[in-house]
Amino acid sequence: MKRQGTGVIVAAVVLGLASPGFAKSPPVKPAAAGPAAPAPEIRKTVEAFVGDWISKTTTTMPGAAPVKAKIPNKCRSVAADSAVVCESQATVPGVGELGMASLVSYDRESKEVYFMAVSSMGIVQQHKCTWKDDKHLDCRPLAATMMGQPVTKVLSMDWPDARTSHFKSATTMKDGKTVTFEGTGTRK
Repeated sequence: MKRQGTGVIVAAVVLGLASPGFAKSPPVKPAAAGPAAPAPEIRKTVEAFVGDWISKTTTTMPGAAPVKAKIPNKCRSVAADSAVVCESQATVPGVGELGMASLVSYDRESKEVYFMAVSSMGIVQQHKCTWKDDKHLDCRPLAATMMGQPVTKVLSMDWPDARTSHFKSATTMKDGKTVTFEGTGTRK
């Protein structure tokens, strides 16, 4: 026998409506003028990242020759143009197939850009960044682990023009040695 109302309960849970106190909350009045326009920083962040990019990258490990790779990156606007999702897939010399994804958005409350990245190599990181001006984004040092050891990652990005981006990630390991991943992207 099928239970009536199950779909409504599932929808309420999925939409976050089944939280404690929900039934006691007064009704919310709809905004008269519709949703607020995105903050200029949200628009700037989305416009900086969105598009199809080809990045020429170099990874330099301590004591090893630099590894160069060409990485395509497709970035699309999501969440009503308030964030960007980027995905890439590439074959990297010495690594093999590498898949990466990131979610980028400006947070009005903290006034920071959140840059969350995940890779098929097991890297999961969330950077908190600040626009220094219209073209430069600097991220706070990120305490993380790599190969079970503590590391500090520093990430910066800039866009000298509408079709070009530069990025540099420097990971300093416990022994003081640094791994760098940097590149120049060209928007198609």
